[in-house]
Amino acid sequence: MLRSSRRVWGAGLAPALFACVLSGGCSGMVNMLAIPALFTGSETIEPKVKLLKDRHATAKVLVLSYANSDLRWGNDLVDEELTAKLGAELAKNDRIKLVPERKIRAWRDLHPRWENKPLQSIGEEFDVDFVVFLEVTDFAVSNPKSPYLLQGKAKVNFKVHDVKKDRQAFSETYSRDFPANRPVPASDVPSNEAFRDGFVYAMARELSWNLVPRSVTETIQDPW
Repeated sequence: MLRSSRRVWGAGLAPALFACVLSGGCSGMVNMLAIPALFTGSETIEPKVKLLKDRHATAKVLVLSYANSDLRWGNDLVDEELTAKLGAELAKNDRIKLVPERKIRAWRDLHPRWENKPLQSIGEEFDVDFVVFLEVTDFAVSNPKSPYLLQGKAKVNFKVHDVKKDRQAFSETYSRDFPANRPVPASDVPSNEAFRDGFVYAMARELSWNLVPRSVTETIQDPW
């Protein structure tokens, strides 16, 4: 009997809430921003690109990154580090199937000018649903004003290509300072490597929000 009562109460709740909203009544009863929480238990921000079309779907995704040789000088493998961390964020959803890094490395070795190929043709070669492409155009962790200060600075051209529809699904230039408002003394961080790792992680986490839902309360709190 109790179970049946709960079903009836739940079935009647949504129409009642929306009737209140439409009529402008129920003052103090409903917070519009809290309505999703009544049904799901949490509030989320939807991504700009939905890799998963519904809750039963899967998506095969290729994550590629590129940085020119001038940028990589002194920042070895920064693009690959960013790719690995972004992939780790996406892999938290087991319905997103990522192309293994070893397979990508082998393919890049066979195609030394791969960055000039259209994303559509690359996606077709790997038989994926989406290609996520990151071009790192700026990256540094030292402050040019002083060797004793650290502040990360980066810029990334971020693109998502829908292979099945043969179209660009999303494009933006992502910029980040780390910490956002000030440099920090090098003596305040465990090591330059830890500072750099924290910076790349923050970038990967924020870029992943373009592709996967997140809680409205989820933010990146820069350390130091």
